[in-house]
Amino acid sequence: MAGLFDSAGLVANLVAGTEVDFDGVPAPVFYTQYAQVTVQVPYTVAGNLTTDVAVKYLGQTAATAMVAVADTAPGLFPQVFNQDGSANSAANPRRRVPR
Repeated sequence: MAGLFDSAGLVANLVAGTEVDFDGVPAPVFYTQYAQVTVQVPYTVAGNLTTDVAVKYLGQTAATAMVAVADTAPGLFPQVFNQDGSANSAANPRRRVPR
């Protein structure tokens, strides 16, 4: 994806004129379009109760907000469900979707 990586091969902090700062620290920007920006929150916010977020476009601040910071809880979810919400298993496999 053009513009996603900077010259050092890291995810860029400025993509298509959009950048996002958390307490003044630039965040890696994965995706941006009108009304949506996907970023990685910098590790520097860890341990904080809140962080000031500033979204900038073409160098101008477009939006700011103070948001709560919460610990993450990543996990693996080995249970798979079918389209109808039932548990997927050998006895209850997912039905094929006609092409």
